[in-house]
Amino acid sequence: MPKQIVTSASAPTTGFTDKSTPSPLAQGIRFGNMLFISGQGPLDPETREVIDGDIAAQTVRTLTNITGVLEAGGATMENVVNMRVFLRDTSDFPAFNEAFREFMQGEKVTRTCVGVIPHRAGVNVEIDCVAMFDDRAPIASSYKARTSRASPRCAPRACIRRRPSPGNRTGRWRRIWR
Repeated sequence: MPKQIVTSASAPTTGFTDKSTPSPLAQGIRFGNMLFISGQGPLDPETREVIDGDIAAQTVRTLTNITGVLEAGGATMENVVNMRVFLRDTSDFPAFNEAFREFMQGEKVTRTCVGVIPHRAGVNVEIDCVAMFDDRAPIASSYKARTSRASPRCAPRACIRRRPSPGNRTGRWRRIWR
């Protein structure tokens, strides 16, 4: 299954060192039942300029940009399972966290938040995320073939289960570790 590039007009494309050249990045990539969203910042989608405002305003704009890419990929915040947050100033965390909580409206995700120095002046927050679709989405056949012999208690490729051999008096399946 090839990866699918996801593009949204309601979110800026990032990764420009010069606005006159095309970005080497995709806003999002859907592969199988996963959607990966590139880091979004507090940029206006029309002008691609950093918005004015405090960390709360920048957080809301960043999450709004992420929502636009999620929608273009057929997802919502309900599909998001992980977010990585990069704050310029870690002392902004309480205000960021409150804006994040209000925006998410009770939706839970796993999240990592670290202090970094973003490459663009004025950007005080950047967030990327991973969204998952339900398990009815197709799974690559190579993965199915690789894991179909594995015991449910074993990680793929860690062990295989063999039928009881004639010399096995317990009649139990046995695990052979690789």
